[in-house]
Amino acid sequence: MVAAIRGDDYDGRPDSVGVPIPVCRVRIVDGLGADVALGESGEVWINGPNVVAGYWNRPEDTAATFTDGWLHTGDIGRFDGDGFLFIVDRAKDIIIRGGENISSAEVEAAVFEHPDVLEAAAISVPHPTLGEEVGLVVNIRRGSQVTSDDLRAHLEPRLATFKVPIHYWIRTEALPRNPAGKVLERELRDGVLSDEGGAGSRPDSGPQVTDPAAARTV
Repeated sequence: MVAAIRGDDYDGRPDSVGVPIPVCRVRIVDGLGADVALGESGEVWINGPNVVAGYWNRPEDTAATFTDGWLHTGDIGRFDGDGFLFIVDRAKDIIIRGGENISSAEVEAAVFEHPDVLEAAAISVPHPTLGEEVGLVVNIRRGSQVTSDDLRAHLEPRLATFKVPIHYWIRTEALPRNPAGKVLERELRDGVLSDEGGAGSRPDSGPQVTDPAAARTV
């Protein structure tokens, strides 16, 4: 347990996980392990008697996950001015396009506003200049005729230009999930990039560059 919230605090900040419990310290750090400014997002590091000392007989994993006793949670979070912690994403779910961080969750939340989208997963697609681009795999309602252009038109007013997906895969089958119900994004990404959509995908749903400026550097 790292933070807690209840009562009026929860009513006022329902998207916060609360304030750190007394025995646990929390830092928000950048990619170099330096504390970020208040209100900025970064990886959540925790330290305290409630944190494990490391992995059993796995020194390399321990070294990669801990810095001077601080556990790297892999969560992206921020603090507000009152000390409330907000978790905004997972570090592994961040797509870095030309040095810009793009939250997969933000892209997915935007496309879920489309009435024909049942499931969605934003994935990273390798790019020789930008490093990564945003790809989007969606499961749509059967009978829907929504196209990649339709989805792009839906997303453009909802996202910053650099966050709008460049590649689209449209399918009418469920996305792969683990027993807990979480989308298996790595399996999905490997599948669509190697098979251009796989079974159940629409003919126009393979990887396609719909933005003529996609190869432009930032």
